[in-house]
Amino acid sequence: MSESTPPTQNQKWRFWTGVCFAIVLLVVFALPLLMLTSYVAGSQLHSYILLVPFVSAYLLYIRRNQLPKNYTTDLPLTIVSLAAVEIASKSAAAEVANFLFHLSGTPFLRAGPIFQLPNITIEVAQECSGIRSSWVLFMTSILAANLFLKTPWRRFALVAFVIPLGILRNGFRILVIGLLCVNVGPQMIHSLIHLRGGPLFFALSLVPFLLMLWWLRRGDVRTRQPNRAEVQQKGSNH
Repeated sequence: MSESTPPTQNQKWRFWTGVCFAIVLLVVFALPLLMLTSYVAGSQLHSYILLVPFVSAYLLYIRRNQLPKNYTTDLPLTIVSLAAVEIASKSAAAEVANFLFHLSGTPFLRAGPIFQLPNITIEVAQECSGIRSSWVLFMTSILAANLFLKTPWRRFALVAFVIPLGILRNGFRILVIGLLCVNVGPQMIHSLIHLRGGPLFFALSLVPFLLMLWWLRRGDVRTRQPNRAEVQQKGSNH
C-alpha cells in the first residue's frame, strides 16, 4: 500500500488563499447572490442555477487529487464560447426541425428560423433553443460520468453525447408543437405543451441518455474484469 504524500507548504498556502478569496467574494456579492437565489428558486426557467455550485463543489472534491498543478485562464475565449452556444443551439434546433418536418410529410415553407405551416407561422426564437434544459442535461452527464464511469474516454463520450441529444430534443419539440397546430388548431401554440412542456421533453431525452450510460458502463465493467483476473493470477503465482 502506498502512503499519500502530505501537502506541501505551497499547496496549503494556495488552498487557504482560495478559501479566503471565496469568502471575500461571498461577502462582497452577498446581496446580489441572495436576490439571485430568491429569483431562481421560484423560476421554472432558471431553477437549474441552484444546482451549479453543489455539482461543482462535489466534482472538485472527488477529483481534488487529479487537479492540475499549474493553472491558466483564457477569459476572452470562455466568454465568446458561452455567447455562441445559445445561437448555435437555436440554429441547430431549426435544422433538425426542418429535417423532421420533411420526414413527417407536412407541407411547409421555411425562411431561416421561420416555418410557414398550413395554418400557422412559427418562429424558432431564442427561447426555443432549449439552452436551459441542455445545461441541466449537461450537468447531469458530468455528474453521472464521474459517478458511474471509470474510463476517461467513456466519460467524455457520455458528456459529448448530450450535445446532439439536446439538439434532437429541441427539434423534436418544435415538430410536435407544429404538428399540433396543424392537426388540432393554431391555438395549440398557447397550450401547456408549448408553454410548460420543457420538463416533459427533458424527461424523454433521459431515456436515450440512460441507455447510453448503461452501454458505456457495461463496457467499462467488461474492460476492468480482465485486469482483476490478471491481478489475481499474478497474486497466485507469487
